[in-house]
Amino acid sequence: MTEQQRHLLGTFLRTRRERLTPSQAGLDSGARRRTSGLRREEVAQLAGISVTWYTWIEQGRDVQCSAQVLESLARVHRLQPHEKAYLFSLVGLHATHPPQTIAVSPILQNLLAHQGHYPAYIMGRYWQLLAWNQAASALFGDFDSMPLAEQNMVAYVFLRPETRAFLLNWEERAERLVAEFRIDCRAYLDDPYLIEMVGQVGATNPDFKRYWDNHNVQMRDGGRRDFIHPIAGHLVFHQTTLRLSNDDDMKVIIHTPQSDSHTEPRWQAYFATRTSPSKIYIR
Repeated sequence: MTEQQRHLLGTFLRTRRERLTPSQAGLDSGARRRTSGLRREEVAQLAGISVTWYTWIEQGRDVQCSAQVLESLARVHRLQPHEKAYLFSLVGLHATHPPQTIAVSPILQNLLAHQGHYPAYIMGRYWQLLAWNQAASALFGDFDSMPLAEQNMVAYVFLRPETRAFLLNWEERAERLVAEFRIDCRAYLDDPYLIEMVGQVGATNPDFKRYWDNHNVQMRDGGRRDFIHPIAGHLVFHQTTLRLSNDDDMKVIIHTPQSDSHTEPRWQAYFATRTSPSKIYIR
């Protein structure tokens, strides 16, 4: 860390410590205190580190903070997810968040509902499906009835035999998808969750393992997507990926019928048979 980073880290931790009350930390608040918030020795004790070490961190001295120490300090200081992410970024690390804890806000749910017959869904950091609209289920299949492990776009492509026939030029699409997935997760390649996920998919599908082991990377840029739908036939959509300004890990993917194809009228005619066009599914 640079001197400036160490100063920012120390100042941030000090201000978080000073805003905490003893009762919030489960401590006795009966004794009179000369300073607001918790004492340094109290934070150190709750975090399981030495007082000297924590004092040096707040003072901006040249000490190294492991992810484990930062996790403990984030817990003691009762940091919100965005505060925790900021804390980790100050030392060049990334905080991990279990995918199952991610919540989709009502605003995003409303955004999906207003896509109408345009298939749209929301993915998390590791491309797990967090929410989707009725049109997405009509195009990709009933995500809601799939096993939880398959409610992930990587698993959807590599673990479901039906997907090979559904995606036109499956081999090309699948190899590109892995390259996009690798660069999308580049900051979390040592995350135990990702390691386990990659191992499980690779153990089931040798194609995924081969593509992953190639270490190819490619930016996710959307574009034309061809599908062979079992009822509606050959459909051509344009895929657009939107990233949220307040959550880099969450992506909104929208498919609009390609203007130079015959997809729009055929897709609208097929989708008209669906009973709940505004229904939203939440994982």
